[in-house]
Amino acid sequence: MNSVDENRIFITDFQFDNFSNMYVLSVTPDVFQWYRITGTPTFLLLGKEGKIISIGYARTANQIAAFVSKEN
Repeated sequence: MNSVDENRIFITDFQFDNFSNMYVLSVTPDVFQWYRITGTPTFLLLGKEGKIISIGYARTANQIAAFVSKEN
């Protein structure tokens, strides 16, 4: 689980700080259970109601962008 500072670095490194609708969440053990996350890094695309639209794994900015764009 990443700290808030580690999440800020991630957002800057992958240039996500320009997206107003993308959030990097700090995960607690409860969130792991709620969304059935089995490993990291895990990317969840959530709807407005908090329901999972898509789930995937990515390690590069291109993989993350492909994951997000295929669902939009």
